[in-house]
Amino acid sequence: MKKLFLSFCICALLPLFSKAQISVHAQVLWGSSWFPATIIDAKSDSWLIHYDGYGDEWNEWVTADRIKPDWQVGTAVSVNFKDQWFPASILAIDGMKFQIHYDGYGSEWDEWVGLDRIKNR
Repeated sequence: MKKLFLSFCICALLPLFSKAQISVHAQVLWGSSWFPATIIDAKSDSWLIHYDGYGDEWNEWVTADRIKPDWQVGTAVSVNFKDQWFPASILAIDGMKFQIHYDGYGSEWDEWVGLDRIKNR
């Protein structure tokens, strides 16, 4: 009975730990100024940001018109593929989507990813 209960608890908790954790440095427009922030969560068309140096009460959801990640073409990143992180580099940027190339793999593995699958290396 104890084994069954333990197995149930572990299975119930696994989804909580398998979600990719977002931690991307960015600049966020607030008013007429850009502020350093960290992207900590993502939905389909908005991102939860934490302003660097400010309390959690300032966290907010923002859309693509107010945010720009601190990345450029050539930046080394890590990309989540099937719950495993792989080293990669950014080939192109289109808004909040990033075309990446996995280090050590052929170009047939290049793909476009969102912030839910990419993080600083």
